[in-house]
Amino acid sequence: MLEPAAPGAGAGAGVGVEARCRREVDELHAFFVRWFTGAVPRTREELARFTDAMHAEMEMVTAGGDRHTLASLAETIDCAHGCMEGSRAGFAIAVRNVRVLRSLGAGAERSHLVSYEEWQTVGAAETARVSTALFREQGGAPNGLAWLHLHETYLAGHAPNAT
Repeated sequence: MLEPAAPGAGAGAGVGVEARCRREVDELHAFFVRWFTGAVPRTREELARFTDAMHAEMEMVTAGGDRHTLASLAETIDCAHGCMEGSRAGFAIAVRNVRVLRSLGAGAERSHLVSYEEWQTVGAAETARVSTALFREQGGAPNGLAWLHLHETYLAGHAPNAT
């Protein structure tokens, strides 16, 4: 059963769902910048910021249509450590327009459907995608939220090599 997300609803030491979801999206993307630029060492402890945030049944559909399970996504992220290191142009990710669309379920099944835009720049090149994520409440996960599903779609005119 879907219900509109109520401002301030949910667990998290008095922090509302909207704030926790926004913080999780922002913090995970900040991790990606540090990981891809090699600003943090390639260790299991550093990678845990990613793996601890993922639900065991996590699935992702990339903007290019590739499907990933948690295992394949974790391997891809691990192997991409430092892939932007030394990029003279620089690498940045900006997260915009984070919104909780719906909250559903209760207790251990409590989940939140979230939408956000992800803008990546490498030098003058910029891509942008809209993402829809399903978070499951999960104690022990960063911000108390585990990523259960993620689907990305390029924004019109902002795909790689878009004209």
